[in-house]
Amino acid sequence: MSTTEQYAGAAGGAVAPGRVEAATARPVWRAEATIGAAAAVALATWLMSGAFRWQGYPVEHPYGIVVAAVVTAAMVTVLAAIGRLAIWPLPGLRPVLVALAGWTVVRLTFTSMFPLISDEAYHWMWGKYLDLAYFDHPGMVAWMGRLFAPLHGNPAALARLSSILLGAGIVLLTYALAKMTTGNARVAGRAALAVMLVPMYAIGCMLLVPSVALNLFWMATLAFVWRAVRRDRLIDWVLAGLTCGGALNANLTGFGLPVCVLGYLLISPSARRLLLRPGPYVALVAALVAFLPALIWNARHDWITITWNLYYRHDPSGFKPQWLTVYLVELLAFLSPVMTLLGLWIAGAMAWRGWRRRDEPMLYLAVMALAPLLAWAAISSTKLIVAYYAAPGFIPLIILCARGCVDDAGDLRPDRRGWWYTHAVGVANIFTAAAFVALVVPVFVPAGTMAGVLKGISLRGAEKRIAQVYGWPALADYIESQAPRIDADTPLVVVGPSYAQASSAMYYVRNLEMAYSLDEGVGRYGQQFIFWAPREQMPLGCDAILFEAGEPKYLDPGEPGLAACFERLEVVRPEGDPRMRYWTILRGYGYKGGLDAYPRRRPKVPIPQ
Repeated sequence: MSTTEQYAGAAGGAVAPGRVEAATARPVWRAEATIGAAAAVALATWLMSGAFRWQGYPVEHPYGIVVAAVVTAAMVTVLAAIGRLAIWPLPGLRPVLVALAGWTVVRLTFTSMFPLISDEAYHWMWGKYLDLAYFDHPGMVAWMGRLFAPLHGNPAALARLSSILLGAGIVLLTYALAKMTTGNARVAGRAALAVMLVPMYAIGCMLLVPSVALNLFWMATLAFVWRAVRRDRLIDWVLAGLTCGGALNANLTGFGLPVCVLGYLLISPSARRLLLRPGPYVALVAALVAFLPALIWNARHDWITITWNLYYRHDPSGFKPQWLTVYLVELLAFLSPVMTLLGLWIAGAMAWRGWRRRDEPMLYLAVMALAPLLAWAAISSTKLIVAYYAAPGFIPLIILCARGCVDDAGDLRPDRRGWWYTHAVGVANIFTAAAFVALVVPVFVPAGTMAGVLKGISLRGAEKRIAQVYGWPALADYIESQAPRIDADTPLVVVGPSYAQASSAMYYVRNLEMAYSLDEGVGRYGQQFIFWAPREQMPLGCDAILFEAGEPKYLDPGEPGLAACFERLEVVRPEGDPRMRYWTILRGYGYKGGLDAYPRRRPKVPIPQ
């Protein structure tokens, strides 16, 4: 029995076809109304409270706890309604657009409920100092950040606006790709709605990180490649190449995209002939042209982005099965457990059926889903890999789930596949809602209480975590209070132990020209500080505030190498705000030089000339 018939039966037995459609439509309309109402409440609360200007946790602001509670409740309500739509969708794009509008609004309001993580602050700085590329990655995350926030403001919502909008684009591309490959509007609607419930896209596409743009351009490339395979028109190949170049400008893991396309062309008997046509090679040239900004920047800087990503950031390789276990567990978390297992089962079946029966759409989706997942699984057995690297394979996997669990009319199958799909959507909904709630826990739990809990379970680096979660606004206030006390002849500079903490200081402290990083030229991440603020250029004679989250690890005041850099070095214990006790703060007077040689804790990263 189809889901339409089930709903009709629940409404009162056998009814006329028009009444069947109306009975099916009623719960959809109710879900859409719920989404609209919850999104409207969240948006009104966000605007009226001034939360759109917030940087830190809501407890820093009047009625912040109330605002956080309202926005979180609206988020959970919208997710639940989208989960309902994912099981009972009507044909067409309307339910997807209504859900997407509400989903985008509540996620935008939620961006103000928790502070930027360290990598986000680092990428925020990239947007402040625009360039063709950067030490760690190409420049797409910075370009998009400035495109959607040209004034480059400090509010968390403005910093994350590009990711919110790109995330909405990913959902639309999911619908388009599913509609093109399956030819079924209901399947496309189910897939697009399910993507909004998966933790990777609901939460991951809310952060200012390169993977958001990578996933957007990767999905656009898959759509254009499919059009090119079906029509073999050069314009489609050119567009596929340009969007592939966009993926490469987001993250160098985008090099896996042409490999996946080549794999499909080699596997498919009917598509293999295209390798003798000019289209794929035109696409390759277009991708290289689009990738020129990163190539130009790297040619000027000893190809450091490429060599660093391929070599310097990695530990020596060796078979380590525990890392494969970590990858698989993360995969279950990012995609949600039931969706992952169901998707792999159906993708495997669809790949076999597509190859045996020449079902090109299913074969295409299966290759594009399984290739990234299996490739990164193989690599994770020798390297510590984060599972979001495989995220470009998630959407084809979700589309296959939606297609494999419905009948030809687009209704959920009455067998075990339909049952498993319903539970996959429900579990993904619960996982994502729980993750959103976890993000706002610090709003309702004071720092001292949280510190006691973390120390009670003997969590390593508990004070560092408390400082980074709760303490940035307090540290920023302290640093800002010190600036007017410094004579103009001895400028105050700020030094953090790592790129992450130096970037966060730049984000939170108003009117701070530049923070220096003790990791510059030493650690394996955040080496853009080599170009922004080389420590060898710190002005002699200046006074410095050196800070570190948690107990001193790198800023030991008794370390002779550190003390020798200043005429006088003292420990500062600010009074007033209790959150300051989770920071290590040193005050250095009369900088004499030598900080560029401190500390030597790892092999130095090659510094481009």
